[in-house]
Amino acid sequence: MATSSRLRTFRLWLALIGILAGFSLAPPVQADSHQPAEPPARVPLAAQASTQGPIDNLEDARQAVIQIEAVGTFMDPAEGLVANAAGRGSGFIIDETGIAVTNNHVVTGGALFKVYVDGYDRPLNARVLGVSECADLAVIDIQGEGFPYLQWYEGPIRVGLDVYAAGFPLGDPEYTLTRGIISKARASGETSWASVDQVLQHDASLNPGNSGGPLLDAQGRVVGVNYRRNEADQFFAISRDEALPLIALLREGHDVDSIGINGEAVTDGQDLFGIWVASVKSGSPADRVGLQPGDVILTMEGVSLATDGTMSTYCDILRSHSPEDVLSLEVLRLSTQEILQGQLNGRPLEPKLSFASQFEQQGQTQAEAGTPGTAQEPAPPAYDEYMTITDEQGIFSVEVPTTWVDVTDTPWQAGDEIIGISLFASPDLDAFADDWGVPGLLLRYSEVLAQEMTTDDLLDVLDLSSDCTYKERSPLSVGNLSGAFDVWVSCAEAQTAALVAALAPPGGEFLVRVEIYVASDADLDVVDRVFNTLVVTPPGAQVETAAATEPASGDEPPDTTGLQYDYVAVEDETISALLPAAWSDHFSDEWLIDGESIGRQFSASTDLAAFNDSWSIPGVFIYTVLELADDFDPVDGLDASDFSDICQYDDRAQHSHTIFGVSYQGAYDIWHNCGDEENIYLVLSAVSEPRDHAVLIYFLGTSEADVEAFDVLARSFFVSTPVTAPIIQESQQASQPIAYTTVADAEGLVAVDVPESWADVGNEDWILENEVVGRMLTAAPDLDAFINGWDTPGVLIGASQLLASLMTPAEVLDLFDFSDECTADDRYEYADAVISGVYDVWLDCGGSGGTFVVLAVNPVADGDLLLLLLINLPDETDLPAFERILQSLSPGNVGRGPEPPVATVIVNALNVRNGPGTNYSRVGAVRDGTELQVAGQVNECAWLFVTTPDGLDGWVSGNPQYVSLSVPCAQIPAVEPPPPPRQSSPAAPAAGSAQQPAPANSQQGCYLFQNHLGAELTITFTGQGGSWNQTFKLGPQAEVEKCFPPGRYTYTLDAPPPWGSTNGELEVRAGDYYLFPVRGE
Repeated sequence: MATSSRLRTFRLWLALIGILAGFSLAPPVQADSHQPAEPPARVPLAAQASTQGPIDNLEDARQAVIQIEAVGTFMDPAEGLVANAAGRGSGFIIDETGIAVTNNHVVTGGALFKVYVDGYDRPLNARVLGVSECADLAVIDIQGEGFPYLQWYEGPIRVGLDVYAAGFPLGDPEYTLTRGIISKARASGETSWASVDQVLQHDASLNPGNSGGPLLDAQGRVVGVNYRRNEADQFFAISRDEALPLIALLREGHDVDSIGINGEAVTDGQDLFGIWVASVKSGSPADRVGLQPGDVILTMEGVSLATDGTMSTYCDILRSHSPEDVLSLEVLRLSTQEILQGQLNGRPLEPKLSFASQFEQQGQTQAEAGTPGTAQEPAPPAYDEYMTITDEQGIFSVEVPTTWVDVTDTPWQAGDEIIGISLFASPDLDAFADDWGVPGLLLRYSEVLAQEMTTDDLLDVLDLSSDCTYKERSPLSVGNLSGAFDVWVSCAEAQTAALVAALAPPGGEFLVRVEIYVASDADLDVVDRVFNTLVVTPPGAQVETAAATEPASGDEPPDTTGLQYDYVAVEDETISALLPAAWSDHFSDEWLIDGESIGRQFSASTDLAAFNDSWSIPGVFIYTVLELADDFDPVDGLDASDFSDICQYDDRAQHSHTIFGVSYQGAYDIWHNCGDEENIYLVLSAVSEPRDHAVLIYFLGTSEADVEAFDVLARSFFVSTPVTAPIIQESQQASQPIAYTTVADAEGLVAVDVPESWADVGNEDWILENEVVGRMLTAAPDLDAFINGWDTPGVLIGASQLLASLMTPAEVLDLFDFSDECTADDRYEYADAVISGVYDVWLDCGGSGGTFVVLAVNPVADGDLLLLLLINLPDETDLPAFERILQSLSPGNVGRGPEPPVATVIVNALNVRNGPGTNYSRVGAVRDGTELQVAGQVNECAWLFVTTPDGLDGWVSGNPQYVSLSVPCAQIPAVEPPPPPRQSSPAAPAAGSAQQPAPANSQQGCYLFQNHLGAELTITFTGQGGSWNQTFKLGPQAEVEKCFPPGRYTYTLDAPPPWGSTNGELEVRAGDYYLFPVRGE
C-alpha cells in the first residue's frame, strides 16, 4: 500500500492537534457575524393595513388571510371547456415580503392571478414560485412588501386542540372564521386530487373557496393548510409538519412532485381510470410533452393510475423519480378518441401503435372477410379473462386468454440439435397444428442461434408465403428487447393473419421469436396483450435472481413444534428429510432397473412389511435419480404413475421449496381410497436446481397426522450430491450466528459489542500535546494489521468531553481526507434513540474493495460528550458487526437499557411464526444454539415474542424441550397476542409478523414498515411483470403503513452505505396486515 506508513490514528490525532492548537484548549469564542446586503425594497401599493410584521392574535389574522382569483382556461369533466374562467380560493401570507401559501389546485393552470389583501384598495398581482401537485401546496409571491403575516404554531398538534378555519368560502369577498377542534391528528390524505401521507381532521366548517386558507389556533398561529371537505362533511387540513419542509422548497422556486397539471383522479365507473387534466402550466414538462386540458393520463411508466380513485399511484411514481427523469405516459385524448404515447422529458405524445389496428389496416381477418363460398359467421366474443403462463424453466412469462388452456413447452430443435426451448398456447394445440382457423401463440428462445444470426435473419427463416400474403417488416421494441416484426395476412382459406417478431437484448446474448396466429377479431386484442405482458428471463439471470431474493428463512427446515407427530432428521444416502420418529423401520439401497443402477431408494414406516402389503399402514417410498436426461420433465414421472385401477384420482398440485440453497420444482398427484381403504396416496415428482437430480416420492397416509407429515417431508427433503453438497454446506454455515462480546474503556465513557474474533483490544488515554482529552478504545482481530492496512476489520473509538465543547460532529468529519487511498462516497445523517450525528463513507481503500466509515456523534441525552468511530469493513460479511456496533454503542452513563431475557434454542431447528400457535404463518427459522431476545410471552411462556439475531420479530414455542430461558418466566412480561389468522390466508411472507388487522383495507394487503436503521431508507415495491410499483422513503427509527393490491411483488430496500440494497419477494393477500421491520441485515 502506497501510504501504509501513515497510520489512520495519526491522521486523526494530528488533525485534532491542529484544531486544539487553534483554540489553545480554551472555551470556543464566537466569531463576528455579518449578513449580505439586503436587496432593494419593493414599494407597497397603497398599504393601509393596521398591523405590520407578525400577527400574534386571532382577531388580526384576517389581515394576512388572502383571497386568490385565478383566471385561465380549464377543462371540467362535467362542464367541458371553460375559457377565461375565474376560480377563487384562499391563502395566507407567511413573510412581510409577500410570500404566501395556498393550494396547488387554486393556482395551477391560471394565466393571471388577482390577490385580494385586507387593507388594500385594489387586487394585487402575484406570481407562482413553486407548486406540489401531490401535496396540493403552492407558494406565491405577491407584489409589494411590508405585509402583516402569520406565524406557525410551534406546539404539539394533539386531538382536542381548538382551531379556526379562516378564508373566503364560496368565492364571497367576505372574510369568515369558523371554530372547531382537531378530531384526528393522523388522518389519511389520499384524495382524488392530492396524496398526502398524513393530514389533520377537524370540525371547523369548510366550503368551496376555503381551499388554501389557514387553520389557526386561538392565538392566530397556523396549524395547517385547509384543503378538503368530503362527502361526509368531514374537514381536513395539511398538517404544519407536512407543509413546512415543502414550503421551504417551493418558495425557492422548486416544483415538487409535479409535472405541471391541475389534475384529478377520475373513472367512468367501469374500466376507465386515470388522471383528468383540467389545465396545463405553460412551459412545464406536461406542456412540453403535449398534454392538453381534457386529456386523461391512463398510465405512467406502464403503471395504471387512479384505480383506487386517488392520486396515490401517480404521486408515488413522481416521488420515486427526479424532475429530470424520463417517464413514459399513455394518454386518452377524449376530443379525438385517440390513445397517445410519449415521455415526460422525452419524446412528445403521438398516437399509440397498436398491433391490432395494424392488422386491421394491413390485412383481413375471418370476421371481416368470411371464408370464400360460405355464409359469414358471427364474430366470436372478445376474451374477458387472461392468465399468466410460463415454461418449466421460467424463461417466459406472458398472459393469454383463459380459454387457451392447451399449454406445453418443448425443446426447440434443429435436426437432432436442441437449440433452445419453445412454449405453445392455444385452445387446442392439435387443431392449431393442422388448422389455420385455430388461434395460438408460439414463443421460442435460443442462445445458440444468437451466435449465428440477427433478428432479421431469424425472421427470414420463417417463410409463410406458401399459405399467406406478406405485407411488411417494421421495427419493434418490447421492454429492453428490440428487433422487428413481419405481418402475414390471408393465410389459407381461413383468412388467418399472423404476426412474427424476432427480438434480442442489447448485448445480443439470446434470440426470441414470437409467433401469434389471429383467426378472428377477438384474437386481435391478444396480440397487444402478449407484447404488453411478455417477460423474458434468461436461465442464468433467473437462478441469480432467485438466489438473491430467496428469503434466508426459506432455506431452513420446517418447524415441527406442536405438530401431532414427533419428528427426527433422517440423513441417508438417498435423502435427507424430517420424518415421524415413529416411522423407525427404514430400508435403503441402490435403485436397480434391469440390473442397472439409476439412483437410490429409501422407505420408512412403523412396519415396512405391513406397509408393503396393505393400504392401511402409513409410510413412504422415496427414489432419487442421480443422472438426468436433458429432456427430463418431473411431470412425466407423475404421468407414468397411474393408480386409477385401485385408487380414486383427485387433483394435481404444483410443488416448490428451497432448503439450504437447493431448490426443487415439480408437482404431486392426490389419490384417495386406495384398495377400498380410507386413505390418501400422494405421488410427488420434483427436479433440483442446480439441475443434477430428481426425487420421486410415494406417500401413504391414513390420518390427519399423516397429511401433516407429508407437508413436513415435502418442505424438508434434500439430496446431497457432488454438485449440491458445497451449496448446502455454505448455507448451513451462513446460518450460524456471530458471537459478540462487550468491551469498554476503563473510565466508563463508552462501551460497545464487537465480534469475539476481534480479541485484540486496546484501552488507553486519548492524549494530545501531553494533554489527556478523553479515552481511546480499539478492537480488531489484529490491531497492528488493522492500524497499518485496509484488509483487517476493526473499530477505533475516541470519546472526549473536551472536544464536544469545541466542535460539532460535522466539523470533526471535515478534518478527515482519505482521498489519496479511498474513493469518497457521501456524508449521511445518523440518528437512533441513543446517539445522533453524521458519518462519511469511503470506498475501496487501498484497493481492498471494502468500506471505511468515519462516524462522529453526540449522545442524545448528553451533548457534552463527543464520540468518534473509525470502522473498517473489508468484506460484506463484516456488515453485521457494523450494525451491532451501532446498536450496542453505549456512551457514558447513557446505556441502552438492561439486557432483555434470552431464550437459547436447544433443538436442531425451531420455526419462528407471526403469532403464538402453529396455526400462525411461519416467517423464519432458527437453529440449535441461537440466542433470541425475548420481549414478551403469553400463557405462562407457552409462546415467546422474540427477536432473532438477524432482526426478525416473531413468536417461538417456549416449551422447555425447545428453548432454555435465561430468567424465570415470571420475569418476562405478558403481552397481547395478535389476532388469530384468517383460515383462508396462506403463509405470510418471511418479511414480517402479524399485528392488528388494518381497518377499511379488506381489498388490499397492508404492511407496517419499521426502519430500525439510523439512516433513511428507500423502499420500492414492484408488481409481478413490472405492472405496478410504489416507492417511498422512511426516515431513521420511523414507521409507516402502506397497502398494496393483492398479488406477487418484488421489493427493494435501499439504504446508504455500508448497508446498501437488498431484494426480496412476497405474496400480498387481501385483508393481510403484517409488520415489516427493517434492520441492518
